[in-house]
Amino acid sequence: MEIEEGRPVTSVLKSIPIFKNLTEKDFQRIEELIHEVEFPAEHVLFRQGDPSDAFYIIKTGQVRIVRHEGGQANEVAKLSDGEFFGEIGVIQDSERTADVVLNQDSTLLAIEKNEFQRFMAVNPAISMKIMSVMAGRYRANTEGIEKKADGEVIGVFSATGGVGNSFVAANLGVALSEVSKKSVIIVDLDLMFGDQSGIFDVHNTRSLAELHGEPEIDYSMVTELITKTSSGVDLIQSPPRPEEAELITPDLVKVVIELLETQYDYIILDTANSIQDLAITLLEGIDRGFYVLTPEFLSVKNAHRWLKIVELINISTHGIELVLNKNYSQDPNLPKEIEKQLKKSFFAELPFDYDSARNSLNKAKPLIKLYPESEMAQAVREMAAKLAGIQIDKVEKKSIWGSIFGT
Repeated sequence: MEIEEGRPVTSVLKSIPIFKNLTEKDFQRIEELIHEVEFPAEHVLFRQGDPSDAFYIIKTGQVRIVRHEGGQANEVAKLSDGEFFGEIGVIQDSERTADVVLNQDSTLLAIEKNEFQRFMAVNPAISMKIMSVMAGRYRANTEGIEKKADGEVIGVFSATGGVGNSFVAANLGVALSEVSKKSVIIVDLDLMFGDQSGIFDVHNTRSLAELHGEPEIDYSMVTELITKTSSGVDLIQSPPRPEEAELITPDLVKVVIELLETQYDYIILDTANSIQDLAITLLEGIDRGFYVLTPEFLSVKNAHRWLKIVELINISTHGIELVLNKNYSQDPNLPKEIEKQLKKSFFAELPFDYDSARNSLNKAKPLIKLYPESEMAQAVREMAAKLAGIQIDKVEKKSIWGSIFGT
């Protein structure tokens, strides 16, 4: 491989995850290894099975990754400015796992394997930094898995605790399974304080933390973490020990979701009440999102702030729908006022049925199963049908216990 000399842009290097946390001096040393190379569109950089002789960072341009399986060539990814590829083959000294073809005229930054290995050997401190980040970069291996579904990923969000985020996610999942007759899995991504295991009364001690440090993740590994509930949905619970939460990186979650999409029709993500790295990754990857709020002033204020923050980090809120939970108000104009303030219409309004919800949680059984004819269950069922694009017959709305106000 002939490599033309050129000076790469340090800012490009700083955007690469494997160089995370390096100092300015470290970057100067890395720059000494990097060569700038230009390739024309449709140039084949390397083929599946070739020896790994370098890894690459895309300075400008785009490449496509093509994997050959069963005599067929499948495009598995497109990578563009700032993204990188080929680093695992260089570090593990393994063969290329796919073809890489230039989609357009591109400028790449290349580090040859021998140079990089020598650099790692004589700079152990930098080596440790890079390897620690490498441990968090995961690749999904779906070889040998028959694709059963093209799953829809649904995120359930809120910035306010106590609004019923997990309760809505759980019951929506059960209702979706019932009305659509399709496969549903709920992934509890409130990693510190997840409630889904309690809602469904499951006690699996395994969680996504089990996958920490795995260089490759395939679906067979994910299946070991899945619990089948008695309510007709599957579940991946949050870590049973809060200290394990830090082992679950956004990259790991992203890979697991991509694998689940090949097997489930609906993947429902129950998220924590914050906008951190994981939440941003989820917002960027979901097909649809629901933000749950209640009629209280603070809940509405936090919803407004949350939507503004999401827009400020350049994520569109067009795919985020509002769900008004615990709607106890007797004023029919209140939901309209909230919609006006948030400049969004409610996708669903769920009534406040304190006794039914409390009994559901105390008995560790989703309300949709425990009180299937209640007003709240019917509202959630209608929400699920609307989501799935299915018409269902409405039943007379009634609450087994009545509302807290006795009306």
